[in-house]
Amino acid sequence: MPDTDQDKKPLHGPNLILDVENFGPIAEAKNIEFRPMTVFVGPSNTGKSYLAMLLHAMLRGRRETRYWRFGARRQNRNSVDQHAIVTEIANWKRRWNSRVGASYESERVEVPVRELSNQIQVELRKLSAKIVNQHTASIRRSIREYFEVNGDDELVLNHVSSTKTPSVKLRVISDLTSPGRFVEMYSNIDEFLLRSFAISDGTYDSLDWLGADEGSEVAADFFFEDFTRSNVDQILPKTVSRYLPASRTGIMLSHATLTDHIIARAADISREGAEFPPFHRIHAEFLRAINAVGRRPPALGAETITDNLESELLDGVINVETGSIGLPRFFYARQGVKYPLFSSSSMITEIAPLVLFLRYYMSDRDLLIVEEPEAHLHPTAQQKMAAMLAYLVRQGIRVLMTTHSHYMVETMGMFTCAAGIDDDARVRSMGGLLGTAGDAADDIHRELYLNEDEVGIYSFDAQDESGTVVSPVPFDTRSYTYAPRGYSDALVGQFNRISRVINERISVDEMAGRS
Repeated sequence: MPDTDQDKKPLHGPNLILDVENFGPIAEAKNIEFRPMTVFVGPSNTGKSYLAMLLHAMLRGRRETRYWRFGARRQNRNSVDQHAIVTEIANWKRRWNSRVGASYESERVEVPVRELSNQIQVELRKLSAKIVNQHTASIRRSIREYFEVNGDDELVLNHVSSTKTPSVKLRVISDLTSPGRFVEMYSNIDEFLLRSFAISDGTYDSLDWLGADEGSEVAADFFFEDFTRSNVDQILPKTVSRYLPASRTGIMLSHATLTDHIIARAADISREGAEFPPFHRIHAEFLRAINAVGRRPPALGAETITDNLESELLDGVINVETGSIGLPRFFYARQGVKYPLFSSSSMITEIAPLVLFLRYYMSDRDLLIVEEPEAHLHPTAQQKMAAMLAYLVRQGIRVLMTTHSHYMVETMGMFTCAAGIDDDARVRSMGGLLGTAGDAADDIHRELYLNEDEVGIYSFDAQDESGTVVSPVPFDTRSYTYAPRGYSDALVGQFNRISRVINERISVDEMAGRS
């Protein structure tokens, strides 16, 4: 096994771990840890996109939570003795200030909740449970919206027993030594929250201005905002998730027509009997993002990433121009000649959305979910695509991909091995993957590696009528690769069948010749 002694950039934030049962086609997916590079591999219809979309829906539910805004904060405040909480915390800070002799106005301190009165501990525990319950309810609503169901029972598919119920549990870990905290999305959630989020022995990181005017409405507002954030962050990190669906090319090439049709249909909804055509939320998000790229500045630090993606995979650039009605128009430019994107090759149209998302939307700690990044790519280009995704991890961007390509999975093993060699050796061994000769390219090649604990490969295996079982694919220390279950079985099996037929035919011919 290679030595993974590379410095790890602390840019990705905590890992999220999911335990899932009876969710869609998935019968069981236990201890699925979403690492900086996570790969779902397996046959079609086994739930790879289903689980990826579940994570996206949960993160969007976290992002869209508005409980720390003024109205919701006031609602939560009214359920507890807000002034007593703020005043006691301020008094504790005043006592702390007198003990250490620090400047009360400028110091930020942690307030141990166990040192507050029993009454206040009960109030904070009650408030914590309420906030977490509100937030998990928001996540459940988000899941139902993304999967277009009215109730949790509709989330169970492809299972023999109709009595099964979905189970989704998650926890967030900030490092590999921390057990994290579990929170259940379904089943006995109220009891679980009160048990798991008891905070009598915890701490609360208070703010310096609370002591200046602890009885004011402003102080209470900001305390409840900060307390809400601290509780929500224990469930899910504040991560921006961007989803590139497998249908991205068709949506991108027809975005103007789709937008015009949606606007026209929206105007007809008020008429009796008119129905809005179904449009999945994932596709709607993607369409909105594509329509907005012409009005957005490039993301910070995106130039190097997208320039290499274009030069190495496209041998040209993706241009964006704003049309007469405000919608963007996309072109592929090469050697000074510009072509409409719809007249370009399938490889270019597949990669163009990835270029645009990286250029205009992705930043540190964001999550990029991309379905089938290998689509329409030659094996050499697949290797370069894998290198680009590994490079994104080094820039602090999380990547989750679904794939049918074992070649893409094998390439992840190559980058895991590359973590065990020094920079100069990596430049020599990776020199043909990204960039051209020169210092800038060498910098890229030095960062083409993945530490083993940054990679999570999961195989989706159909279990007849019982559903899919998701299992981790370990790093093989003998072959230095990731080998999913069933790797090359179809090809080897077919080859063996052909060999048997050929050998039988040869035997028959030999027998006929001897007779």
